Amino acid sequence: MKVKTLFRVFMILVLLAGIVGTIQHARASASTTNESGVSIITRDLSVWNATYFGYVNASTYERWQFTFAEPHSFVVTVTAISGDLVPLLTLLDSSGSQIAQATGSLTSTQPAGSYSIQIQPASGSGYYMMTFKEVAPTPTQTPDPTETVQPTETPQPTETPVPTETPVPTETVPPTTPSVSTVVLPVSINIGQSSVATVSLSNIPAGGYTSAEFTCSYSPVLVSVSNITIAGLFGTDPVVAMSGPQGGSFIVAVAGSNGQKATTDGTAFTFDVLGLQAGQTAVECTARVSKGDGVLTGISSTGDNLTIVGEATETPQPTETPVPTETPEPTETSEPTETPQPTETPVPTETPQPTETPVPTETPQPQDGTVSGQVLAGKPVLVVLTNPDESVAGSVLANPDGTFSLTVPAGTYQIFAGAIGFLGAEGAVSVAEGGAVVMPAITLLAGDIDNNKVIDQFDAMTIGMNYNAASPEAADLNSDGVINVLDLELLAQNYRATGPLVWQ
Repeated sequence: MKVKTLFRVFMILVLLAGIVGTIQHARASASTTNESGVSIITRDLSVWNATYFGYVNASTYERWQFTFAEPHSFVVTVTAISGDLVPLLTLLDSSGSQIAQATGSLTSTQPAGSYSIQIQPASGSGYYMMTFKEVAPTPTQTPDPTETVQPTETPQPTETPVPTETPVPTETVPPTTPSVSTVVLPVSINIGQSSVATVSLSNIPAGGYTSAEFTCSYSPVLVSVSNITIAGLFGTDPVVAMSGPQGGSFIVAVAGSNGQKATTDGTAFTFDVLGLQAGQTAVECTARVSKGDGVLTGISSTGDNLTIVGEATETPQPTETPVPTETPEPTETSEPTETPQPTETPVPTETPQPTETPVPTETPQPQDGTVSGQVLAGKPVLVVLTNPDESVAGSVLANPDGTFSLTVPAGTYQIFAGAIGFLGAEGAVSVAEGGAVVMPAITLLAGDIDNNKVIDQFDAMTIGMNYNAASPEAADLNSDGVINVLDLELLAQNYRATGPLVWQ
């Protein structure tokens, strides 16, 4: 029996990757391969002022073809909506020859004829959104030389108005209590365009905040949210857990790592808001903050409104991806029991004559020794002693105050201490016959949720994936029955620490 099996907590971390929002792809009409081996998918552009979606990478380009019956001025804009794509646009004529090329946006005026816009990555890959709009050229008016210009009438002076008294503006008193604000810019966008929402904390009290939990809401019918980016309000290398976006809301929990705090007013994070359908939606993030005392306190909040204009096209809603169920492990087939062999009937032997029984001398029994100490953690602690061959010599569950005592024969052992969700401790101990060894008191570090001997972003991800739930037990670091920013705060205190801790 290996001691590691006494501590290991099996956890499955599911990394969900995808595109926030809904994407409608155009149907491809043809696919060709150029001399470089790149597959070029041909699509049709048929509607002005429309939004189209596609995907390109190093081996797949997309070519959107269209025909003009008369001259047109137009602008094509391509925006990456996932991945690290930097889009390159190339305007081609009917024979496939290049007319113009640009990154991100291309404006041109062309006569009647057949053309196509080729989208390919200047770098990276990913999904993109393309808008194809007609631009009205600005006409310059040429005066007619034969036309006689009539002199304009000299305006008569008007009576000078008497100036009115300028009202003295009243001073706006800014709020003095801690608050969170959400500001959206621009406040009006077209369908397919994006605004940036900035979430900030103001009037942070002396002593600062150790962590904060933001709950943001919006209309999922009108907009989608993506690109949630954490700022440096909580110091360098903050610990972040996210839940959502889903169903018109998401949660961002952030904590300063290794003692860092938010001590000055500023931006906590930003996110992009993409217009899906015409209308107006409120965008607001509320907040609960912690000063490191294990208490969450709500603060006042102000939100913003975003208006989406333009003719909305019906967008199919994404279907939920079913969560795969675990395949049960096959149970072990029990080995067939051996058929007992008949035993031979013993042949009776002659009864020996009794001999005189010697009186045994008393052999002194070896005395066991004890190992004791104290291990502190926010969870029950298991202490184990193992022999040199890693077999278990003894184990005990520490008392609520962390104290423990083990009685074992004299010898040399490895001693281990561990708790669910915490980095373990390990050391060596030699026990003399009848002796007593007292191990130094040690405190285990909270945050190793996946039990891989390092406290990192994957542990924080587990908190985000199970936010406001009660399980898994390893993620509820403070054992209060709910997984939230207070558990993230404990993890952040030990962020990037590795184990096992040395116990000597």
